[in-house]
Amino acid sequence: MQYIDVAGMRVSRVAFGCSAIGGHDYGKVDDADSLRAISAACASGITLFDTADIYGLGHSEQILAKGLGGYRNKVVVATKFGVCWDKISRSTYKDIRPVYLRTALKKSLKNLKLDCIPLYQVHWPDNITPLDDVLEELDKCRTAGLVRAFGLSNFNPIEHGPSISRNKAASIQLPYSLIDGAKRELLEYAASKLGLATLIYNVLAHGYLSGKYTRESVFSGTDLRTRDNSFVKGDKVLNWRAVDIVKQIALDTGLTPAQVVISWTLRQPFVGSVIIGAKTEVQVQQNAIAADINLDRAACQALGDVVALLRRQDT
Repeated sequence: MQYIDVAGMRVSRVAFGCSAIGGHDYGKVDDADSLRAISAACASGITLFDTADIYGLGHSEQILAKGLGGYRNKVVVATKFGVCWDKISRSTYKDIRPVYLRTALKKSLKNLKLDCIPLYQVHWPDNITPLDDVLEELDKCRTAGLVRAFGLSNFNPIEHGPSISRNKAASIQLPYSLIDGAKRELLEYAASKLGLATLIYNVLAHGYLSGKYTRESVFSGTDLRTRDNSFVKGDKVLNWRAVDIVKQIALDTGLTPAQVVISWTLRQPFVGSVIIGAKTEVQVQQNAIAADINLDRAACQALGDVVALLRRQDT
């Protein structure tokens, strides 16, 4: 496993993404499988576990705490706040006001069974609250020992650069994948100009690049892949061509498609850690290995050609 430093913390370059274990956005999941997956992550050298209070409405945080047990104080638990659930309308809304931050933080500390959250992140802008107000409140929480470091998720680092620098945020989390490079410029700026640790999510494009699904795959219920996601947006012909190339490289090298994609993503100079969701211990073990896999020149060239072609289609 490879590691980077985030605010003095040893963070694995492959992180365990905890959205799926919330049991809502990625189909049915068994808590017993989740607990085994968390244990496998620890055994595989993964030290970063990324969750959010909205994942399963707290269930993800609770299962993570149970799975980590006493080990929770030896790893970097990162959680997020700012997406709220309206029970009446049964829909989400965003709220990152300092007064709500304190309420959300208290609940997450309880769910995670922690006295201090290693990395606390603002999940999304609410387009109302000034970012300085939020980050200043987070700095007070850091001074009070409630969080060790704080970061942002889904914010534009170019637009908010001055505020980020003034308040010494540690990280930024944005989506990036082989078939969706829309945030590349933002990630490059965050890493090179602001010195932020970049935490990349949606690397497997909602599972699109995992090789587990076909053009005929159908999703149902609360699975987010029934909504706006990698399975229904973009150039489908080119996206599936990318999947076919990934699967062929995997076949030629004896790797899994996910390992191919993770390894390629980690080679990008603006990538700090990749957050990969998993439901089983086998998936976790395979994902962790990817950090130490070096794809050959031919494989990297083939994947680079796909990215270049997709970029041309976007311009």
